[in-house]
Amino acid sequence: VIVAAAATLLIITYNRGYSLDISVQDLPDDRLVDDEAVFPDRRAPALSPSSLYRPNAERSPFRPAPASQPPPPQPAAQVWRPAPAPTPVFRSQEEWQPDEEEEPMPGDANWHPPRPAGASAAAQAASRHTIPQQEPCEYTITEGGGQQSRPGKPCIKPAEVWPYTDYTPWRNEYGNRLVTAASGELTKKDCRGFRSFESFTWCAKAIGGTGVTGISSNNEARDLWAEKLVRGHKVPTRFYNCFLDEETAEEEEYPYQLYRSCLGPEKMDVDGRSYEALKNVFTGRGPLTVHLRLDTEVSGWTILEQLLADDELQGKIRTLDVDYHMANRASFDDSWQDIPEQELLERQVKVVEGLRRHFKVAGSTIEVYRQGWHPEQDCPEQLCGEPPVYVDGGYSPQRFAASYVNKELLTASSGDDEGEEEVPLEEESTGVVVELPPNNCEYAMPNQVSSRPGPPCLPPPEVWPYKTNTPWRAKMGDRIVRSVTPDITEEECEGWHLFGDQTWCNKAMTDETSIGLSFGIEERDLYSEYLSNYYHLKTKLFDCFIEPEKSPPIANTAPNGEGSCEGVSEHCYETPYESFRICLANEETEIDGRQYTTLSAQLADRGPLSTHVKIDVEGSEWSVLEALLESEEDQAKIRTLDMEIHYGFRAASEAHLNHLSEKDRIEREVKIIEGLSKNFRVTGSTLEVYRQGWYPQQDCPQQQCHEPVVHTSAGFSPQMFAVSFVNKGFWDPNFKAKHPFVPRAPGQSRRPTPTRLPPVPRPAPRPAALSPAVPTGDLPYPFGKPCTYKYRDQVSSRPGPPCVPPARIWPYKTNTPWRSEMGERILKAVDTIITEEQCDGWTMFGDSTWCNKAMEVKPGRIALSFGIEERDLYSEYVSKFYGFPTRLYDCFIEPEKSPPMAGTAPNGTQICDIQRGGHCYETPYHSYRICLGPEKTRIQGRKYETLSNTLRGRGRLSTHVKIDVEGSEWTVLEQLLANEADMAKIRTLDMEIHFGFRAASEEKYDNFPEEQRLERQIKIIEGLLDRFYCTGTTLETYRQGWFPEKDCRNQECHEPVVHTYGGYSPQMFAVSYVNKMIVDGEGNVSPYQAPAPAPSPYRYSPPPPPPPPPPPPAYRPAYRPAAKTAEDDEPYPMPVENCDYSYKNTHTSRPGKPCIPPARIWPYKTNTRWKTDLGERILRAATPHVSEEDCHGWTLFGDQTWCNKAFEKKGSLGLSFGIEERDMYSEYLSNVHKIPTWLFDCFQQPRDSPPLAGTAPNATEVCGNRAHCYETYYRPFQICLGRKKEVSEGRQYTTLSDVLKGRKPLSTHLKIDVEGSEWSALDQFNQNDEDQNKIITMDMEVHFGFNAASEMEYRKLDLKPRLEREIEIFEGLLKNFVVTGSTLEEYRQGWTPDMDCPQQQCDEPYVHLAGGFTPRMFAVSFVNKKVFTPEWDRKSSQPEVEAPPAPRQRSPAPAAAAGTSPEESRSYMPPEPVDNTQTYGFYLHVFNAPAAVIHQVRQVKKHFPGSPIYVMSDGGMSFKELCKKEGCRFMLCPPANDRWHPWPFLRRMYDAALWMEVQYIIMLEPDNTIHGPITRHPQADAGGLPVPGRKFGHREYAEKLARERNPSYRWTDRMMSAGLAGGAYFSRAAILDAFSDESVAAIDWNYLAEVGSKEIYSSDFAMQYVLAARAYSIEPWEDCAQMDRDPEKPIAGAQDSAFRHYCSCYPGGKPTYNLQVKAADRNLFQDPLPKHNSENSVCQICYHHDKYLKDWGSSRCTNSIPSEYSQLILKRYFPDGKIPYMR
Repeated sequence: VIVAAAATLLIITYNRGYSLDISVQDLPDDRLVDDEAVFPDRRAPALSPSSLYRPNAERSPFRPAPASQPPPPQPAAQVWRPAPAPTPVFRSQEEWQPDEEEEPMPGDANWHPPRPAGASAAAQAASRHTIPQQEPCEYTITEGGGQQSRPGKPCIKPAEVWPYTDYTPWRNEYGNRLVTAASGELTKKDCRGFRSFESFTWCAKAIGGTGVTGISSNNEARDLWAEKLVRGHKVPTRFYNCFLDEETAEEEEYPYQLYRSCLGPEKMDVDGRSYEALKNVFTGRGPLTVHLRLDTEVSGWTILEQLLADDELQGKIRTLDVDYHMANRASFDDSWQDIPEQELLERQVKVVEGLRRHFKVAGSTIEVYRQGWHPEQDCPEQLCGEPPVYVDGGYSPQRFAASYVNKELLTASSGDDEGEEEVPLEEESTGVVVELPPNNCEYAMPNQVSSRPGPPCLPPPEVWPYKTNTPWRAKMGDRIVRSVTPDITEEECEGWHLFGDQTWCNKAMTDETSIGLSFGIEERDLYSEYLSNYYHLKTKLFDCFIEPEKSPPIANTAPNGEGSCEGVSEHCYETPYESFRICLANEETEIDGRQYTTLSAQLADRGPLSTHVKIDVEGSEWSVLEALLESEEDQAKIRTLDMEIHYGFRAASEAHLNHLSEKDRIEREVKIIEGLSKNFRVTGSTLEVYRQGWYPQQDCPQQQCHEPVVHTSAGFSPQMFAVSFVNKGFWDPNFKAKHPFVPRAPGQSRRPTPTRLPPVPRPAPRPAALSPAVPTGDLPYPFGKPCTYKYRDQVSSRPGPPCVPPARIWPYKTNTPWRSEMGERILKAVDTIITEEQCDGWTMFGDSTWCNKAMEVKPGRIALSFGIEERDLYSEYVSKFYGFPTRLYDCFIEPEKSPPMAGTAPNGTQICDIQRGGHCYETPYHSYRICLGPEKTRIQGRKYETLSNTLRGRGRLSTHVKIDVEGSEWTVLEQLLANEADMAKIRTLDMEIHFGFRAASEEKYDNFPEEQRLERQIKIIEGLLDRFYCTGTTLETYRQGWFPEKDCRNQECHEPVVHTYGGYSPQMFAVSYVNKMIVDGEGNVSPYQAPAPAPSPYRYSPPPPPPPPPPPPAYRPAYRPAAKTAEDDEPYPMPVENCDYSYKNTHTSRPGKPCIPPARIWPYKTNTRWKTDLGERILRAATPHVSEEDCHGWTLFGDQTWCNKAFEKKGSLGLSFGIEERDMYSEYLSNVHKIPTWLFDCFQQPRDSPPLAGTAPNATEVCGNRAHCYETYYRPFQICLGRKKEVSEGRQYTTLSDVLKGRKPLSTHLKIDVEGSEWSALDQFNQNDEDQNKIITMDMEVHFGFNAASEMEYRKLDLKPRLEREIEIFEGLLKNFVVTGSTLEEYRQGWTPDMDCPQQQCDEPYVHLAGGFTPRMFAVSFVNKKVFTPEWDRKSSQPEVEAPPAPRQRSPAPAAAAGTSPEESRSYMPPEPVDNTQTYGFYLHVFNAPAAVIHQVRQVKKHFPGSPIYVMSDGGMSFKELCKKEGCRFMLCPPANDRWHPWPFLRRMYDAALWMEVQYIIMLEPDNTIHGPITRHPQADAGGLPVPGRKFGHREYAEKLARERNPSYRWTDRMMSAGLAGGAYFSRAAILDAFSDESVAAIDWNYLAEVGSKEIYSSDFAMQYVLAARAYSIEPWEDCAQMDRDPEKPIAGAQDSAFRHYCSCYPGGKPTYNLQVKAADRNLFQDPLPKHNSENSVCQICYHHDKYLKDWGSSRCTNSIPSEYSQLILKRYFPDGKIPYMR
């Protein structure tokens, strides 16, 4: 029965000529290739809901063939195709339709199947149905563009005729009810403005707020709603998406928190996806604290019903945004499943109506979707199926988004929106153009995230960010800035102390008798803690709002004067404090049950300059300050005054001033701050820091932001900031005499009795100390005499010899002599012997003492941190203050407890405040659930990795290391001591060491006796002094916190594992090291001799010193096995050392003959003659024979020695094979030489490598010292270098020859570092002189005898022939290249055979020199010999003149007439060479409009002087004379109407790119206008007009092709929203690859047209597909704007864009088409050739390759590879068989 019914349905559908209405869940799995293609994005207006019911003229696979023709055959598959889905490729803007001169052809909208007979009753009703009259309305276009949600009642214009086959009254009723329920009911005044963004209309009054969170659940790859909340309104947001695949979720970087679950009616798992209950997510949230976004397609309808039934839940929602899908139900909407459609829709409509009980509608997308509905075009003659719901005029609100705001928020009389006023109309100006002041300052302390001294630098934005500009607000803002601009110098203050919101004048911070008053505490008050712990001042704390249980200081439970707070991360006060539940006001009173006091009352018993005051009372400060200004006496008592001030806030204590206007209120507040200047001087403020964190270009690019309460004339708002003052009395010697202290009599004081909480009971004090006990006699001091703490107040690691005074009594029950000896050895091993001067100063932070000399910021340096726990301040600090990228390792901490390990800590996204903020990293970090251990293994389910593996690939002195692994460090350090290369990579080493701990990774030592275990550990620490200096420890700090007299007064304490003679135990402490090479240079590093233990008072005779080590054995011939060949009979004689290192302190590749002195003793067990022979051959081949003079000097960088002469020519490209996490080679080329680069690596994970992931800054900014940053364009490929193009073990390989295809001679810099895979690639390279001729410089790391996977076939060879092959390949490079330098000398300098192999115990390496050194692996640099020829000198002094592109081998064609073709005779190439130093070239695609073309050429020359211009005419006018005069290149091509035929169109751009060797090519059409230079430089491979919401179908087809080149490539929605029309840019490299004939032919155009529509052939669509198929990036480009009906304001793109594109609707017509040819210019063009005129057509699908060859004699200006349309395409669009041709 089911089959019969289905067959009947198909037959009916077939006969009637309509497509099936298939929903996504109805499609079989193999058809779900692209749900976005089947159902276009709901925000894209051009494809309305009715498009789902379009007649099958273009959509239906069941379309009947005309009676005269048989059904069209299905075409055979030629290229890979996914399962077809009947999806149109579509456009989203009117301007994307064919130009008005294009005539519609049969098969388009004017062709329809015959009307079906036998219509139903509903169909008969439809035929009788007339659309009722409606009140006329006009579409509203909100600020920000026409593609957004809109406020107010939507304008829904009726269709001209009824569009549907049927009419059902209840569907009509539900549609009307839906629109009524979703119509906006708020005014701009209600909301204080609207903010429309994508599908949302936000009430400005509701967005943001204190304690507000955003929660969103949908199935989008990126949630722009969440991003806008986070970036635009600083609202922390969670995004719930259970549809993201794990790889995408891991690789993307989001500004919000991402949860891999969706929101649903309950916690559950459905179809393999996790859902979280909405009520659970809302737990703990307060009223009006949640911005919520839901999508009924994801979360279903039950969740909305639950929401309607829960008033408490609704009360928590501040704003609500819902994406509605009517007639849709989720699989878990159980109660919705088996009900009829009418009942289902009735229920859904009631839900939408029910939301209006608690919410008001702010706006919806109904109007914009109606605007994109074209029933007259899509549904002529009532051919569309009836949608589920529709309004009277026919429009269907089946899908739309609506935005709501909670009514409580609109009616609330309190909170942050109380009392706001509309700006008077006469004082505001809309659409303002503001002349901004010049930027004449630089940030003095850009990395100081605190208050800063000196005049604040507040640079203006690039454009005015606000909708209005009220003069009095700007004046007030400028006055505020002037009033808080410091005029005091650092010398006057005797230095600054910067902390948090404070800039303290040191002169004022020296009196320990003063106190601190802190008003406004909240949970923690770092101000009072700092005064207490750093300056040892008593403090008083005041706050009546914070609940005591949330604030230990207010609850009196914080440690209060009980001892040192060193190492305590929680609330702690070393000096006593008092706390009061009292607030500050201008009078003593009670408001809302809270007690208030006055500042004067708290200063009553204070003397002059005796009190530090901090005020942070959220707007209550003004009356307090007003009262202070009236009292000279009170002002004289204040030493420093620190405040957070709030302009325009309305605090409860200021309610008596609410009657004032906003202007008067702010005028009063500004005068108060100005009044403070009488007796106080400003020392600093946070204004500059806040300005540094303001991004108006990002947040307000279209002047859409609301004007703030106050702002400067440059736009920055100083409405809230912190400011610090110091009393002027410090500079008046008679100040105290002028202000004598007169205490008030008791009766005078009006100070209230403080409201205090009962104190928490404290432990009783211990009894007095007892007399000393065993051992008797005086205890020796560890360093021979008593000591004092040098850094008593430095709660951190400290430099210098640690002061560890002995206990006054012996604290332990026992005293084991060997424990004392070991304790003293530990102290000696971590003694600091280098000075502060040697280190250029110290930096002390936490457990680290850093030698400043080692902390120099340079590219390529990173920090590794092992042992993270919940938070790792070490990595945060080096990220913030040194800009090092960091890697974090910990396998014990659960990710949910540690934001860095979970990847949720801010990651290179913002400025961080370590002292006050949470987890935050200013530079990128990567975290790994891996522990540090002695081997790569798993222990108890945890993954361990070695230090050596994590250091692999790192350069010398490139890595800062921190280890805190709870006792697992010992074998790791032991291995480090045995590895000179690894030690040389470490700049600084910070550790917490644990003597006697038993870690799981040290299990094999558990059975050792304790003394033996400790002896091993101490020797390891002593061994570190061979290569490192100790810079500091926490020993002194820990000793300062040890109180043996109190804790062990009766000698009742157990003896620790180790201790000093004085009793202190150094069992666990932190220690810091610096590599000796940084302090001394490499030549002065000598082996460390561990000292003998100091004498012990508990041992009668010290142990004898160890015997001296035996002298090293003299060199002797190594032992040789019996079986030897004749050539091995005699080893080489040991060479004599006769050279000096020429670049001793340069840790780079070095030029000149390498100095490789022999070892002093033979280091190996054997000595094989042939290995020496091969080693010496390698050395000879790698020895440079070019001088510094020949090269015009050297550039030494990392593994490269570059010949400067090779970089004198512009226009080259860099290729880098082997990237790993960071590629310094390509960064240097990009940032120093401005050379674009291509990066190749298939082993490195993109998530660990920003360049490979495409997330590194790419030609967007000046990089400075930033890691992973490119000032010049780069392109990454997940492809490796191999001997052939293949996929092996899941990795893609390519050949060097393939990558070099299309490159010119001497145009490419090459680097190869592929771990032994280089030999076959180099072997092929040696056999190809053409490829070698393309290379300018070549840098390689060579690996002799490695077993790479790509060299598998050579593994069967014995070692000797394998090495001989590799050396022959290496020597073969010298035919065309000369060596410039290598790392051989540097590597020899780091080889220490005397220490590593003193007993000849080392194995002989594969190859070595006669002196023992092995050149098995090193880096070497080459330069092409042609660089030293006169030809190169000519090329480098003058850009190369390139001949016209020679035609490649074309398809056979009829012989052309002898001589020059008419087109060629009318073409022109200028004799002057192309200036290839230019960044941009211009390709003008023209036909006629001579005035426009002439004007455009001259405008390009005006704004882009020197840039090459290529003009191509598609069979139109000749502009040869124009180009002769203006110096451009002109190409006349045969007509092909190439706008609708991708083959000729793309080929012509390809030919233009061959001629213009620039970085980017701008495509222009005659109607483009040019308005200035480019200010938003390209960040992708191509970019064009922003077309919001536009998407293309069959994404998966292009992505499949792309992933052959880049497996991680994604053709994103953002890329699709770039319109590649006139004004678009393209990288030349992308054109030469993607637009090549081979790349274009690789796309199955017929398939795309068959499953979509013919629009795939249009140029702006075709370019998107070819670029995506070749894995290129595309972006919407703001420097290209689309002009619409507004003559001034673009609907897309920036107002100040360089290029503009115009629609035909532009008022007065397109500007350039209104130009007239001047009389003097009439000879600059010629009419089209007669033959061209006869061919020109506006036809579509009418280009035929064979006919083009026949008509024009060759494939000039078109593709060389034949192309043809499928029969299905021809029959679809030309059912009558009349196929058009160009003639």
